[in-house]
Amino acid sequence: MKFMLRKDRLLVLRAEKSIVVQFSNPDAAQLTSNTRGTKLASADTTLKNVQDTATLGYPSEALDSIGEIFSAEKPLPKTPAAPETP
Repeated sequence: MKFMLRKDRLLVLRAEKSIVVQFSNPDAAQLTSNTRGTKLASADTTLKNVQDTATLGYPSEALDSIGEIFSAEKPLPKTPAAPETP
């Protein structure tokens, strides 16, 4: 499945075995997890680059075969950083 999130939107994911998420701008995505609390995607220590795109997997072992999952997909386009609000 693919989802495009807009500013101030929420996506809730549940999975039986694993979830893999790619971010075009990990500084613009905030993650909340029962086990890890709330933080920016870019601050997650398990963040990995796959096809030059920031990628997270839950559990982190899901990233071991990540190349196979996204091998047929084009990399995500880069998005600019969000402008600073005064």
